[in-house]
Amino acid sequence: MSFIKKIPVEDVKHFVPLVANAYPGLNMSEEKVREAFLKTQTEDLFSDFYGYYRGNQLLGCMKIYDFSMNLYGTKVLAGGLGTVAVHLLHKKEKIAKELVTFFLQYCREKGACLALLYPFRPDFYKKMGFGYGTKVNQYRVLPDCLPRGKSKENVFFVTEAEKENLLACYRRFMEKTHGMIDKTQGELDALFENKRHWIAAFKQDGQIRGYLVLEAQSAHEENRFFNDLHVKEMIYESPESLSELLTFLHSQLDQFQRIVFNTQDEDFYHLLTDPRNGSNRMIPSLFHESYVSGVGLMYRVINLKNLFSQLTLRRFGNQSCTVNFKIRDSFLPENEKSCVVSFRDGFPRVMDHSEAEVEVDLDISDFSSLMMGSVSFKSLVGYGLVKLSDPACLSRLEQIFSKQEKPVCTTTF
Repeated sequence: MSFIKKIPVEDVKHFVPLVANAYPGLNMSEEKVREAFLKTQTEDLFSDFYGYYRGNQLLGCMKIYDFSMNLYGTKVLAGGLGTVAVHLLHKKEKIAKELVTFFLQYCREKGACLALLYPFRPDFYKKMGFGYGTKVNQYRVLPDCLPRGKSKENVFFVTEAEKENLLACYRRFMEKTHGMIDKTQGELDALFENKRHWIAAFKQDGQIRGYLVLEAQSAHEENRFFNDLHVKEMIYESPESLSELLTFLHSQLDQFQRIVFNTQDEDFYHLLTDPRNGSNRMIPSLFHESYVSGVGLMYRVINLKNLFSQLTLRRFGNQSCTVNFKIRDSFLPENEKSCVVSFRDGFPRVMDHSEAEVEVDLDISDFSSLMMGSVSFKSLVGYGLVKLSDPACLSRLEQIFSKQEKPVCTTTF
């Protein structure tokens, strides 16, 4: 008989080899895995490790997070999934499927409307109903190709004495940015405990108004003086704070070969005098490679009515239309229901008994990406991923979903 439960601390001896064998590329010592597990299970208020047991044998595990996320200006509860691991001798026994099913049901019971994860394989989780989020673009920029402003006199290195000041800056940014997840005290502590990190910040009137989390990394196997500077996190609240932070990076020309940015900002290349990344590759006919791009964070709507009920203050364009969303969700049958939503001047309201003007039929993965703003309704229609009962409503539906913000997330888990 199999079951899933929160892993008790006495099972650490089974947990450590399970995770170490599942993630050999992380090069984490068994002691580090042990410490992380015990800290999570005894101290962390926002996450727990759960295990898949067959009898008394631990054959799989996962870490479940309770996140507070900005969804178009509304703080909502969202579930996060990480550290999914299955015993090497018990692969292909659908243990991962049972773990994910438990996770989704756990999130629904907690009242969350969304679930999210970083996939080890996007196709694996796409089949389970997760949709793609915003891509990350990695730029490798020569320091002197960054804009040089008038000053960097308000930039300083942050110490632990400014920890709460930094957190306040992050939370102001989070409250204004769709997709951002609240930073917990544990995450903040970990930021300062990592001795490889430098944190450069812009301060104005006693408040931190922007910051960079930086890490130097070798850029040459045989030359220890050949290094790149990686921007692990970049938060800014104003053009002034961004200007001084980029001026600071510009001044690092004599020490670092390139500044490496991982950003979800699709317009970032407009900041640069030369966006080329040093690969010297050309894309026909005459396009210079400026960044590499990756699909990462994936989202899943797990309760349609709950989702729209929390977005009553969100204006979807300015159109009026009553829509019956017919969502295909074979992985989570309790979510495979029609949901009638009345948009009036763009504001949504779930209707229990109402006749719809149009039925919109699509898969839960694509619906999740649509609702997060990662893909446009127009694109989904063009790709044949949406079916409409009345094509005459297409223009109104395109306008309802035309001004979606793409989600931004700097939280790793």
